[in-house]
Amino acid sequence: MAKIYPENIFQNDQIPLSEKQVLQFLSHLPDSYHIFHSVKWNAKAKSGESDILILNPHKGFIVLEVKGGRIMRDSAGQWV
Repeated sequence: MAKIYPENIFQNDQIPLSEKQVLQFLSHLPDSYHIFHSVKWNAKAKSGESDILILNPHKGFIVLEVKGGRIMRDSAGQWV
């Protein structure tokens, strides 16, 4: 199983359920994978954070942005 960082992520009530569900799914990757939650990639800026970083030292990395909830259009035709 993949290693999840931080280890106590599933006990944190402030983490959105959608992110926990993706992390749970990713935890079944092989041992060579390392999964990081909430990685800041620009410490000097006020923004610049990825929800999930998947790292494999032999294959590279993938950065994920996780969204939960529903997708719909409002009365003005805008996606929300």
